[in-house]
Amino acid sequence: FELLIYLEKNKNFLEDFIAKNIPKLKVVKAEATYLLWIDISSLGLNSKEFTKKLEDLGKVRVISGVTFGENGDNFIRVNIATPFDVLKEALLSIKKTIESF
Repeated sequence: FELLIYLEKNKNFLEDFIAKNIPKLKVVKAEATYLLWIDISSLGLNSKEFTKKLEDLGKVRVISGVTFGENGDNFIRVNIATPFDVLKEALLSIKKTIESF
């Protein structure tokens, strides 16, 4: 039960942070999962290009949506089953990476 509360807190933080700080990204509402889909279509990059930039520039690793099929190419997946401080640092790094291009 505590894990579910923790994951919900991380999910709410991620959704709020992206809405307020990275409006180019859109979080797909999720139910009962710790892997969230994030729409990156407004960035003008496919998921492989964007995940490479995140790794190279932001030192953040996320899952390329195309891994799950062609329909996922405008998405990344983010694992929220991580310590809150790590999630916060990763989101700040994603924000800085997007601002750099």
